[in-house]
Amino acid sequence: MTDNRIVNGNFKTGGLSPWTGFHAVIAKRSGIYAVRLLGGELNSFITQYVKVFPGESFELNAALSNGGAFSSPQISVSIAYYNAAFKLLGHGLIRTIPAGRLNDKRSREWVWIASPAPPGTTQALVMINKMPQVGAPDVIVENLELYPIGNDGPENLRKGRTTFVNLYKEIQRRSQK
Repeated sequence: MTDNRIVNGNFKTGGLSPWTGFHAVIAKRSGIYAVRLLGGELNSFITQYVKVFPGESFELNAALSNGGAFSSPQISVSIAYYNAAFKLLGHGLIRTIPAGRLNDKRSREWVWIASPAPPGTTQALVMINKMPQVGAPDVIVENLELYPIGNDGPENLRKGRTTFVNLYKEIQRRSQK
């Protein structure tokens, strides 16, 4: 796939930029760079603004794993759409991975589909957020990718054509490769 909107999603630069992080540090394990969202009672997250066009829908991919021996904390994954003045126009994705779902050290691949960006959208904020939990381990984040899938554009949305049919077709097409 081309057109990954996320920059430095594999953290190979050895730094966070252009990500913004809070209680997030770069870690290297088995020669692979990742972000470690610090555990415990800390709220830890990474965010990145990406270029988006009205009507675009997205597939967000991430590898997440438990960085410790105890039950994993709750994790929130979101994509928020903004205009050029940074006015929030809506959310394309808000998903929660419940506590305890990452209870081994193996990375698990997650895939989410975001709804279309509303008219006026120029950018999106992608966020991976580890929620505070007493005694919770760190969460390891790797291989973040954000790909547009289909682009109905506002004209087709106004005509009532559903983007989700096109999303389904795109997912089928990619699975046959």
